[in-house]
Amino acid sequence: MQNRDGKFTAPSAEAFSSTLSNSGWKTDANFEKMLTDKAGQKTWPITMATFVVMQQRAKDVQQTTATMKFYTWAFMRGDRYVNSVDFVRLPDSLQARIFKEMTTVTDKKGEVLNWNLNPM
Repeated sequence: MQNRDGKFTAPSAEAFSSTLSNSGWKTDANFEKMLTDKAGQKTWPITMATFVVMQQRAKDVQQTTATMKFYTWAFMRGDRYVNSVDFVRLPDSLQARIFKEMTTVTDKKGEVLNWNLNPM
């Protein structure tokens, strides 16, 4: 497929990674920006991401805490698995932003959840 720079590329981890590198996801840790049609010699023009949407205020603290522990495990240990399943590692700055936002999830009373960095 022809990308924004007029280069023909194939869908690959390298092309998806190039798209991330040429987006606000890497430069600004901004995952609100679209990943489609980004500039770059090797970018794939229709790159997109998978998102997890969580409530800011947990209805079930135990379940939400377990979820946070899973995502902590994924951040701490998941990088080695991404390429083997055709995903691309998120840039460090974006991982840091996501992790910081995870630490703001509260219980019904507005208290920040008490979970730690120890993976499951």
